[in-house]
Amino acid sequence: MPVRPAVLLAILVLAALFSTCPRAEAQEVTLSVAISMKDVAEDLGRAFMAARPGVRLRYNFGSSGELQKQIEAGAPVDLFVSAAQRQMDELQAKNLIVAASRRVFARNALTVIKPSDSKIDITKPADLLDARVTKIVVGNPKTVPAGQYAEESLKALALWDRLQPKLVFAENVRQALDYVARGEVDAGFVYITDAATRGRQVTEAFRPPEDTYRPVLYPAAVVAGSRHASVAQAYLDLLTSRDGQVVLGRFGFLPPPAGVRRRPSRGDVMKLSARNVMKGRVVKVTRGQTTAHVKIDVGGGSVVTASVTVEAIDELGLREGDVAYAVIKASDVIVAKD
Repeated sequence: MPVRPAVLLAILVLAALFSTCPRAEAQEVTLSVAISMKDVAEDLGRAFMAARPGVRLRYNFGSSGELQKQIEAGAPVDLFVSAAQRQMDELQAKNLIVAASRRVFARNALTVIKPSDSKIDITKPADLLDARVTKIVVGNPKTVPAGQYAEESLKALALWDRLQPKLVFAENVRQALDYVARGEVDAGFVYITDAATRGRQVTEAFRPPEDTYRPVLYPAAVVAGSRHASVAQAYLDLLTSRDGQVVLGRFGFLPPPAGVRRRPSRGDVMKLSARNVMKGRVVKVTRGQTTAHVKIDVGGGSVVTASVTVEAIDELGLREGDVAYAVIKASDVIVAKD
């Protein structure tokens, strides 16, 4: 498949970052981050670099689909932060990310915004059909997760086809936000976190029903072949840490849905009968769409298998090689990370 010029240019720029910087000065770690996560990534990055004088983070912001294509084309990226599971799933299917490092760390929601000085009443999805609404911006569904979610919602509401003549496609969700802020369109689909960054220029019109589109989840993973995998993993750990969640909340992001509301601790496990608790090492994590199977070697040639939600795996941060407890309760196996 031929490499698109825009993707090739991005790869050359990323490659140049590595070739022009002295290796002795700092480790150059490249993060490809969905544009809607820009403010959080930079905020956490400042603290991350302050604690690691020998590390320099380089950011590559864009739509998740374009970032995915760059990784597929061989761009030198260490960590990928996506605004949707779809792009991460496709990279994982091609073995282009370290599957065991993959975690969901945040959630978002769609909102429809309009210019703050707009005189058009838009309070519900059907109002987009109003003749006064002539232009509606959405991210290009081919590459922009926000556009994919918008398409899903409008189709569920039987509005997608009817609104086609009014649709304007943006290259990423921040571009869609800019179109509305400048008054170039009458309405636009963005994330609630994006709308919050332009409080004086845009107004929230309404939020599409969340049952009309898939949950907006943010996964992150170390890219296969990363030259600085341990540093990339450390940044990913910061995203999922308590400090990271505080920063995410400050920018309006929601906690990820959890198979369990908090990580089971060793103390929780030890409150159960010792006969029901087996300590071992995770030997394999097999992820499906919604369920994951975890195999734990508990010694003596015995391996136990637990079926848990993918969200639970992401919240636990469970990876192959981790020490974990298998808690046998009735006919079920519960997994707790050590």
